[in-house]
Formats: sequence, C-alpha cells, structure tokens
Amino acid sequence: SHAQALGKRLINQNLPGKIDWQGMHLSVFKGSVEIQKLRLEGPDGEDLAGLDYLYLSWSWSALFRGRLVIQGDVNKPWAHLHQDRNGILNLSSALSITAPDTPKDEKLPGFPLNMVIDSLQIVDGSLQFQANLDHFLTDINGINLAFSGNLEEKIADVKLDFAGGRLTFEDFQTALKPSFLKARYVSNRVESIHLSLSTGAGETTLTGTIENPFESPLLDINAH
Repeated sequence: SHAQALGKRLINQNLPGKIDWQGMHLSVFKGSVEIQKLRLEGPDGEDLAGLDYLYLSWSWSALFRGRLVIQGDVNKPWAHLHQDRNGILNLSSALSITAPDTPKDEKLPGFPLNMVIDSLQIVDGSLQFQANLDHFLTDINGINLAFSGNLEEKIADVKLDFAGGRLTFEDFQTALKPSFLKARYVSNRVESIHLSLSTGAGETTLTGTIENPFESPLLDINAH
C-alpha cells in the first residue's frame, strides 16, 4: 500500500542498510502491530537478519497510568552476524548504530515509563555468528525463548532452549545438541541459574547465582 511504501522510505532514508517487509497491519485502537516477512539487508545487499512473523500489543489504559505493558510473539527470527578484525559487527554497520557523546558528569535521562514485558515468546529462531574471520563460528537452530520482566521492580525471568547446531574455534569443532538455560534476575542478582549444555564432547550442567552481573560480577556457580 501507499502508506507502507511511505513508511519504508522514511525508515530507510538515513540507513546504510535496508529494512523491508511483505505485510504490516497497525491497529491504533486495539494497540497492536503485526509484521510479516521482515528482513534487514546490509549496505552491500547481504541478508543480515529477519523474521517470518511479529506480533506486538500494548495496553493503552496502562500507558495512561505510566506503565508500558507489552506482549510479543516472534516466529522464526534469524540472524547472520559477523565481526570484522576491528570488532565491528555487520549489524551495526547496516543500522549505523553510534552512541552519542555524553559529558562524563552528565547523566543520561531515565526511561520516563515503567516498562513491563508481560510476555515475550520467540519460536524456532536461528543464529549464525562469526568473529575474527574463521577463528570462531557458531550456528544454532531451533531457538525458543520465553521472557518476562518489570523495569521498575528490577525483575526478569528467562527460559531459553535450542535444538542443536555447531561450534567451531580455530581447529576445534563440535556439535551442539539440545540444551537449555533458565534464570531469574532480581535487583542486580541473577539467581536460579540452570544451564544444561550438551555438545559432541559431552554434557555440562551449571547452577548457581551471579551478584552484580553488570559491574564487578561475583559468581557462585557449581558444575555437575
């Protein structure tokens, strides 16, 4: 439609890369947006990321009370990412992501609303990541994610699992088998960590907690 074509032009006019989609439906009254076949291309036309289907909804009544409550479903997202010798990610080059200069004594303004992710579900995703040319490569498929969180209360829950893949580092290569991770974040503490990782080299289970995960992390992790 004319509206979608105009939206694409406005989004892409200042981007080195290109964002495209096959269909979009926005319901202002209902508070929701649906997108089909979203794709991100790099400046050279390389396919970087995309998804089959995205649905996001928000509550207008909660927004008027200062709470941004979001629910989301993402079906078959994928990403082909690589990092060059200078540590620059191709995704950053496509979106021209740069952090604004901020004086050391100036604090960035806080988010004006309490963001609540009531439910975010990602189904059947895939990820390919390559760093420093051929030195590190991981290819993971069948990724499922369930996430919920409350910014003001500093609480978040995450469950992640994947079906398999492969991992290559220099001369080392191994298969990734079905694995999962679950954890809970509460007030600068990651607790109830349970990681079960299965590879061609064996199985590893880690449990425990991490204090101050974003600054001077203190790990209390047990291997089984």
